[in-house]
Amino acid sequence: MLELGCGQGRDTLFLASKGIEVSAFDCSKVAIEELIRLAKEKNLLFNIRVSTCDVKGVIPFRNEEFDAVYSHMFFSMRFTWEDLKFMFQEIRRVLRKGGFDFFSVRNHTTMINPMVREGK
Repeated sequence: MLELGCGQGRDTLFLASKGIEVSAFDCSKVAIEELIRLAKEKNLLFNIRVSTCDVKGVIPFRNEEFDAVYSHMFFSMRFTWEDLKFMFQEIRRVLRKGGFDFFSVRNHTTMINPMVREGK
């Protein structure tokens, strides 16, 4: 499984503790260092690969490498529509056929539709 925006690894550690091999990345070197520390402490580092990565760039893995991609609140960050389109294309590229993309996002009921011009 690939986890996007893993932060300090709460979900990474949980998944690894259930025997799932997780490749986790985040843009924060500090968060990745904390994840490594916690994984060592819980003896889970053998099931986890970690790296820092520019989340708006190419995902540094082979085509069809993962059975699943997971992210919790990652797509709630401020991304442009073009950023999102590119990232979902990358997710599709690294997922095996029949793979799953699990993600959660925040719903803002007061969000203004970017396709609607103000005053109309």
